[in-house]
Amino acid sequence: MKKSMFSIQQWEEIVNQYQCFNGTINQFCQTKGITKAQLYYYRKKFNDQNQDSIEFCQVTLESTKVTKSYSDTNVTFELRIVF
Repeated sequence: MKKSMFSIQQWEEIVNQYQCFNGTINQFCQTKGITKAQLYYYRKKFNDQNQDSIEFCQVTLESTKVTKSYSDTNVTFELRIVF
């Protein structure tokens, strides 16, 4: 069996980075130099170990006020994020 080029801690960080990645799995794997199979394997491994844990992704808003409205004939939905 071929030895992994990353430690378990590094794989955990890679999996966490993927959770916050805004792109395809193919793009992510290509930038990290890993295969999809490796990512799937370690993602499952860590998810099985951490069933009750929560991961947070950092979000950066470019504006202090975000408003988006959606209207339909019967439904209006508005999302506001103000901080």
